[in-house]
Amino acid sequence: MQKLTENLSLKLLSLGIAFIIWTFITNTINPMVSGFVSVPVSIENESYILNQNKTYVVIDSRIIKVTYMVKSDSQTMIRQNDFKVYVDLKDLESTNSLPIHVTVSSDKEDYISNVLPEPQFLHVEIDDVSRNEFEVQYDLRGDVGLEHSVGSVILSPNVVYVSGSDVSVDNVDRVSIEIPLNDKEEMFSGVAKIRLFGKDGAPIPNAGYVFSAEDINYSVTINSRSSVKLNPVIEGTVQEGFLYENVVLNPSNVMLIGPKSVVQNMYVYDVPIDIEGLTGNTEITVNMSEILPKGIASSVDTIKATVHVGVDPSYINAETPIARIVPVEETADAYGRKGSIEELGPPPIEEATDSDIE
Repeated sequence: MQKLTENLSLKLLSLGIAFIIWTFITNTINPMVSGFVSVPVSIENESYILNQNKTYVVIDSRIIKVTYMVKSDSQTMIRQNDFKVYVDLKDLESTNSLPIHVTVSSDKEDYISNVLPEPQFLHVEIDDVSRNEFEVQYDLRGDVGLEHSVGSVILSPNVVYVSGSDVSVDNVDRVSIEIPLNDKEEMFSGVAKIRLFGKDGAPIPNAGYVFSAEDINYSVTINSRSSVKLNPVIEGTVQEGFLYENVVLNPSNVMLIGPKSVVQNMYVYDVPIDIEGLTGNTEITVNMSEILPKGIASSVDTIKATVHVGVDPSYINAETPIARIVPVEETADAYGRKGSIEELGPPPIEEATDSDIE
C-alpha cells in the first residue's frame, strides 16, 4: 500500500499529462468536424387543433437544416434519416410559433453532438375549419394509338371532401387524378393520389389540407374499332293485299367501337326492320344506340332503311279492283264504298234502266 502512495502527486501528474497527450493526438488524427443535413419537419398532435374545429397552415418552409458535430472518421456514416425533426402542435404559443425538436437515432447518438435546427421555430397560422365537396375529375396522359380510343372511366370514390382553413379551401377549384395511358390496348386499373388545382388552373400542394380520401381507384376501358356489315332482319308482315319486296340500308356498313374482346370478332350485325302493316314504300329510321349492346357505339347515330312494298298480284282481278285493297283512310272503292275487302264483298250488280233497254 505504501508503494502505491509513494510519489502520488507525481503519478497523478503523469496520468494527467498522458491523458492530455492522448486527447491531443486523438483530436489531431481524428478531429471533430461539423456537418449538416436537410430534413423535412413532421407535424405531431394535429388532433389537438382539429378537435377545436380549427386547422393550421404552415407559413415557413417544411425543410429544416440540422447542424451537428461528429468525429471525422464517422462523418460519411451520417444520413438524413438519422435525424427526426418535428413540431408538436401542443407547444403552440400565442405568437403561433412552434419550437422545432430534433432527435438522433439511437445507433448514432453516441458520436453525434451539438445538434441544432435552423431555424429553431416554425410559424403557422390557425384558422377555422372549412369543408367543401368536390367531384373527382381525371386527366389522361399519353395516348392509346390510332386504332383505339378511351371508353369509360370509372373512379372510386368519385367524390371527396376537402377540409382546411377558410382561405385555403376557397382557393381550390378542382380535384383531379392523373391516369397514364402508355399505349394501353385493353381495360386496365390502378390507384392515383388526388391533386388540387386553383381557380387559375395552377396546381396547389396537398400539404395543409385534410381529405376524406386521398387515394382514388380507377378503371379504364380501351375501345377498338371494327368495320361491320349491317344485315337487315325483317320482322312482322305487310298489310294483306301487299307484298314485301326488299329493303335497302344506308349506310350498309358502319364502324363499331367497343372493347377489343367484343368487337374484334364482329363482322356482320343484324338490324331489325319492322314492316308490320306497311302498304307501300316506306323509309324507316333506326337509332343505332337502341339496337347495340351496352358499351358498344357506332360511327353513325342513325341509319335509313328504305322498305319497298308492292301490291299482291293475286288481289288484282275483275271482282277486286286495286282501289278496293287500299286502306280505308286513303281511298274508297270504285263505287264510293269504304271498308276492307271482306267487309265490302264483290262489286254490286247494276240493274238495267228503261233507257238502257231502248
